[in-house]
Amino acid sequence: MTKQQPENPQPLALNSKAKAARKLGVSFNTVQRWIRNGKLETVQIGDRTWVPEAALMKLHRPEGDQP
Repeated sequence: MTKQQPENPQPLALNSKAKAARKLGVSFNTVQRWIRNGKLETVQIGDRTWVPEAALMKLHRPEGDQP
């Protein structure tokens, strides 16, 4: 049996670097550094860099949840 794709898939939720910083509770410069160091995944569309919501979810862990 094959897996069916949804008829109307949700678009990829993207955040600006500034919005990602606000959501993560860190500075814009910290987000820039994390992107540069490969800690935070991004998507390039044209000349803009976006941070997928899924990347924020991977990075953000509830308090007390240590890897």
